[in-house]
Amino acid sequence: MIAVGYYTNEKYRLFAKELLIPSLDKHGITHDIVPEEDAGDWHKNTRLKVPFLMEMLKAKAPEPILYIDVDAEVKRDLTELSFQAHSGHTDLGVVYWQANHTILPELLTGTMFLRHTPAVIKLLEGWHNLNVIQPDVLEQKNLQDILEVPEHRELKGEITITRLEPEYCWIEPAMRHFRPDAKPFINHCQLSRHMWKKGGQGGKAK
Repeated sequence: MIAVGYYTNEKYRLFAKELLIPSLDKHGITHDIVPEEDAGDWHKNTRLKVPFLMEMLKAKAPEPILYIDVDAEVKRDLTELSFQAHSGHTDLGVVYWQANHTILPELLTGTMFLRHTPAVIKLLEGWHNLNVIQPDVLEQKNLQDILEVPEHRELKGEITITRLEPEYCWIEPAMRHFRPDAKPFINHCQLSRHMWKKGGQGGKAK
């Protein structure tokens, strides 16, 4: 299993260099964190994710990949996830977050496990197409639609999906309130999203 991620400006290159990459090294995780051209703002930069994943899956095959947003830090050993990766029983691993039973679960894409299979490539192609058709919708919502709406049920039976624990895509303090005793595996700072919402310069980052 190889951890992959991308950054789109110097600020986030330094963030990866000083936090994400050292944390991957600390836990003995092979990684490939690379630059991508800035698309203009956080929302547009998230649209680079699917082509990036397809490129990395092809480049790293047959090794599965673990995508991690660069404004994140690995906090605990990922041996269990690595074991799942090499067991061959999972094609796609994602986190669904449900704060309480009054709201629907939300798929998160800050951490994703992917195996190079025809079904996963088919899924990514569909995700990319929906991102083009629905450019104003968050990319993670488009992926959730691809996995859940009736038009895409042809994937059912072709792809094995594992719901990872929220601790693999941990967001403070939002999740802590509902899981006070949790011990995160990967902590996500979501700095670029916060800055984008505020309209700051940091919005031109991923």
